[in-house]
Amino acid sequence: MVEAKTGALGTRESSIRGVLDMSGGLLGIGAVTSIGFGAILVFAVDWQWEGANRPLIGLIMIAVGMIALSAFLSVQRNRGEHHDGHDHSDRYDHHLGD
Repeated sequence: MVEAKTGALGTRESSIRGVLDMSGGLLGIGAVTSIGFGAILVFAVDWQWEGANRPLIGLIMIAVGMIALSAFLSVQRNRGEHHDGHDHSDRYDHHLGD
């Protein structure tokens, strides 16, 4: 029978780890979505907003998406370095506090 490992904080620690693990995937989805919507605003529509520069907003969305995508890829690459057969379960402990 396999027992779940719990730290000193029990389920709170595991839920924080779950959120931290999930945040990388959400960052990647948000990055791709931002790039896609930005490209649509720049290249695919021709209507104008009163008081807003649609192509500039699209370019800003693309730039933010590219920054988020590079952050996502950096996080994923760093996670890949931890899959070396050793237990790195304490890598998020600095986020948990005392």
